[in-house]
Amino acid sequence: MSAEKKGLTGDNIDEEKAKQIAKEFAGAEDIEAKGFSENGDIPVYNFDVKVRKR
Repeated sequence: MSAEKKGLTGDNIDEEKAKQIAKEFAGAEDIEAKGFSENGDIPVYNFDVKVRKR
């Protein structure tokens, strides 16, 4: 098994940038940061997202 993560490109991002990306992707009305996890194979930022009614 390879430790290389495939399909990921670009630079690492901070929490604010991750929040902005998640908000735009989900069409979020409200988004709350819930922490950073390094326990898995890929470190991730966690958010609670409330989406807009359509």
